[in-house]
Amino acid sequence: VVAVVLVAVFTRGVWLTSGRRRWLDRVVLRVPVVGGLVSYSNAALVTDILATMIEGGSDLLDGLTQAHEVVTNREIGGRLASARARVREGEEAGAVLAESGVLPRMASTIVRAGLAGGDLSGGLRRASRFCLVRQEAMGERVLTLLEPAVLVVMAGAVGWVAYSLIAGMLAITNAGGL
Repeated sequence: VVAVVLVAVFTRGVWLTSGRRRWLDRVVLRVPVVGGLVSYSNAALVTDILATMIEGGSDLLDGLTQAHEVVTNREIGGRLASARARVREGEEAGAVLAESGVLPRMASTIVRAGLAGGDLSGGLRRASRFCLVRQEAMGERVLTLLEPAVLVVMAGAVGWVAYSLIAGMLAITNAGGL
């Protein structure tokens, strides 16, 4: 098993092509708890980069380009690229980010409220904080779900060792009695 894992890791460049990676990222976003964790993580990253770029004097298109370069999930990166193209064509940024699926619904609502209030960078910062809080809550949920699984695996390993020792002792006892 270890050898198979090592071979898979070292040859991932061959079998994990760009199309397969994007398909895998799309599947990960659909997994119930993990998908939300990845979505909020990338949304926090995107909103933080956009806010930093706008506060630094850059425009929204440059911020979207920079965010596209940094995003780890290729499916969200593709959505971000299409959102950038739509913003470049003149559509409203808040609506585009909401419709494209780059940001979760509540985060996009916060960004749209900031945009409507004339404080886009402030709305982006608030959305980033919201996404980080949700990410932390989902991370705790994942850890809560993993704790019993780790206990079961460890109990199985200890049980297997105990069974092996007892079976060995019984085999020696039976062999000595013949």
